[in-house]
Amino acid sequence: MPAADLPLLCPVCRQGLRFTGGARTLVCGAGHSFDAARQGYFNFLVGKGTVFEADSADMVAARFDFLS
Repeated sequence: MPAADLPLLCPVCRQGLRFTGGARTLVCGAGHSFDAARQGYFNFLVGKGTVFEADSADMVAARFDFLS
């Protein structure tokens, strides 16, 4: 796909992304880059990430009810 046709914006600065290094890396004009995972997808999550929260007893019960 030509770089001009990519409908993707950088999640950091909102500039358009283009392929570099074949189809393994996406880069914006500001230099933010995102590498393809071995499985072929690009992860655009930035920052520290989400804090792990264990399921409460109510959450487990609700999941059980939903799946039953």
